[in-house]
Amino acid sequence: MRAFPLLGLVLSGLLAVPADADTGIYLGGSLGSATVQADVGDGVDPDAFSLDENDLGWKAFGGVNVDLLLLDLGVEAGYVNLGSPSGGGVDLDIDGWDAFGVAGFDVGPIGLFAKLGYIAWDAELSGGDFDAGDDGEDLAWGLGARFGLGSLSVRAEYEVFDIGTAEDVYLVSAGVVWTF
Repeated sequence: MRAFPLLGLVLSGLLAVPADADTGIYLGGSLGSATVQADVGDGVDPDAFSLDENDLGWKAFGGVNVDLLLLDLGVEAGYVNLGSPSGGGVDLDIDGWDAFGVAGFDVGPIGLFAKLGYIAWDAELSGGDFDAGDDGEDLAWGLGARFGLGSLSVRAEYEVFDIGTAEDVYLVSAGVVWTF
């Protein structure tokens, strides 16, 4: 039973890490699973089919965060690549530039955050003898958690991108952030 006082000491030490390490300019990158659910060629092609596939997704981002008394506020922008899910003989490549307003709170080194913004996306559909593309700007949002000690943080996120006529496009990722 001697482990409980030691565990309490370690946890209280982690909670005493200054939250001000979160304030400033930051850069980061994440890697994860991108999921695309869409009706491909719906209303145009009699051979239309549904695409519901996962692929490797990644992103690079930067932002600035201000750690206020009870709330963290910031802005973040980056590039996101949602992979090349394929099915039915076609590949769908989606990428884009996104920008978010971010709000969250910290309890010691653990933080929770939500973000709301938009994505300027580009989608390319290819397969067989055809290529088609589309682009646009749509709503994006996300939820996440982070664990940080000093300037380095590890964070996990769930982001949803309202891309064109796709039913669902989302990225579940984990990455690292360095605050300057």
